[in-house]
Amino acid sequence: IAGVYDGHYGPRTAEWARQNSRVLFTEALSLEGGERASTMNRFYELVEEGWAKSARTTIREGDWSTAMEGSCALVAYLTDKSYVLGNLGDCRALLVKRKPDGTGLTHEQLTKPHNASDPEERQRIQQEHPTEKDPVLYLHEQGTWYVRGTL
Repeated sequence: IAGVYDGHYGPRTAEWARQNSRVLFTEALSLEGGERASTMNRFYELVEEGWAKSARTTIREGDWSTAMEGSCALVAYLTDKSYVLGNLGDCRALLVKRKPDGTGLTHEQLTKPHNASDPEERQRIQQEHPTEKDPVLYLHEQGTWYVRGTL
């Protein structure tokens, strides 16, 4: 397993995920019997549950800053013959390989950003959260899209 974690509002969530990912992925593998896609899904669930528990402890101790923190994640599960990628957020996975004529390198983008800048993603978020008022907002001052609440 290899991962890239990009924290927002501070590095704490990304660092927690990095430190705990190997143990949590091993747990996900054992729970899912090695089936690749469900293992990746279970891994993300375990990371979310673990971070939420850690954040609740920090909040009980009086540090509310963890309530605003989070992390994007791009995780690759590699075997001898295949790979599975899990992507949440705006990280991108590229497959880089030599050009057939040997004159350099070429790349293929394997994931797309998973954020509200993508119209399809905004539509998915709105469909999955029909009772929330404006789950996705455009922030004119920053020129970017923002996802509200807990998704």
